[in-house]
Amino acid sequence: MCALKDAKTVLLTGATGFLGAFLLNDLLESTSAHIICLVRFTDPSDDDVPAGIARLRRNLIDMGLWRDGIMERVEIMPGNLSRKRFGLSPDAFEAMAKRVQVIVHCAATVNLVYPYAALRGANVGGTREVLRMACLGGATVQYVSTNGVLPPSPSGFGWPEDAMIYVDSVPDKIPDGYGQTKWVAEQLVYEAGRRGLPVRILRAGTISGHSATGSANAWDLLTALFVESIHLGYYPDVEGWRAEMTPVDFVSKAIVHLSDQTHAKQLVFHLGAQGHKREQFA
Repeated sequence: MCALKDAKTVLLTGATGFLGAFLLNDLLESTSAHIICLVRFTDPSDDDVPAGIARLRRNLIDMGLWRDGIMERVEIMPGNLSRKRFGLSPDAFEAMAKRVQVIVHCAATVNLVYPYAALRGANVGGTREVLRMACLGGATVQYVSTNGVLPPSPSGFGWPEDAMIYVDSVPDKIPDGYGQTKWVAEQLVYEAGRRGLPVRILRAGTISGHSATGSANAWDLLTALFVESIHLGYYPDVEGWRAEMTPVDFVSKAIVHLSDQTHAKQLVFHLGAQGHKREQFA
């Protein structure tokens, strides 16, 4: 397993998203690695690089993270998680695989309404292609998953980090397509690990705004719930409902820190401000 601090080149997916923006920032601050950012395009080509830079820059500006000089260590790779080899040619895909020592796979299509079939391409297929690339070059995979791969804990104190439900229980215990696709993607990572690929699974919970700046995900369900409750002057009153929220900077720094702990034998880590005893939600 290659530690982030020892990697010369890191591939990061999801950098134009919420958590991904902070991960990119922490990777730049905590490592000396060259960071390749996969940016999604429907039919990716080298001509999309300028547009990819613009999208990355806009996202970092929105999060208050943009600064001059970032692109000196960042490279844009136009790609598409839903396509084989990210839409790259076989030669380009293999060349990229040979350059990368660590892959931080944070990208996913998140939607709690869409069914499994609508999210499978990006979330399951994309993870398969990440593992394909890692196998070609022997890269370490840090896979960012979700506590949504587990149902609400009967005890109310969350699940231990080695918890997993079996496939027969998935349709009943994980009702949303997003959680189902992440469960399947985790199984791919588990299997790759069993076959010898260095992997780690990092399960995030509900991610809230930055603990110091307040920078938040405007498209998040709970954020929208808070904002609209303030606007309306009313809030949902659901008996027994509790929500765990972990600041995005805690989650991002935890991923970077754990990615350096190559001595740890543990495969799965739960990322929450209260550890594994936080409330879990599917």
